[in-house]
Amino acid sequence: MTTPAIMSRLAARMPAAAVGVPIGGVPEILARRLGLTSPKDRAAATLAAVRCTLASALPASAPVLRLAGEIGPDCPISLARVEKFLAGIGPQAGFRIRLTSEGGSVVEAERIAARIRAHRGAVEAHVPIKAHSAAGLILAAADRRTAAPGARLLLHHATLDPPRGRMTAARLTALANLTAAADQRIAAALAGTGMPKSAVAQCVARGAELTAVQAHNLGLVDEVKA
Repeated sequence: MTTPAIMSRLAARMPAAAVGVPIGGVPEILARRLGLTSPKDRAAATLAAVRCTLASALPASAPVLRLAGEIGPDCPISLARVEKFLAGIGPQAGFRIRLTSEGGSVVEAERIAARIRAHRGAVEAHVPIKAHSAAGLILAAADRRTAAPGARLLLHHATLDPPRGRMTAARLTALANLTAAADQRIAAALAGTGMPKSAVAQCVARGAELTAVQAHNLGLVDEVKA
């Protein structure tokens, strides 16, 4: 095929907004079409794609962190347990997570998620049965996320157990502010998976329990597999 013919085909596939734009400006237009509006967004998306690819290529012999049960400092799923596992495999090793949880402490889940994101090796998380509530924060921290065909993922607003004693308006306001701040952090973490912010807001607001297929269609998980 001649060079003019190749250029003609490329031009036919180019977005209309990019026609006549210098080559250096084309990535900016494509980025805007994908909703990546800043260099920081684009850099983050590129890094996420690279790490997702690395996670998908983990060997069958990769270490597996099995997390099952409630999330909390003194519960089966805790930061201490994750730290112990990571200390045993080293900072560069890739690993897999098998996650099954009804949820639990949002604060502990955030600490676990932060530790997973800080790990240098690629991380793939799989949900064989369910990842409800705060468990979604741990799932979102992985570089690649998968779910079994029958798995369920529940998203909802953060909740707090009210403290004992009489409640004043000031105390109620403080609790409401804490909950609202947690909701914002949860929404940001879920949107970081590639799930549209509007979909995150809708699912969290109505307390949606997603099937694996629905989660895949929304971008929360990368693949549905056993």
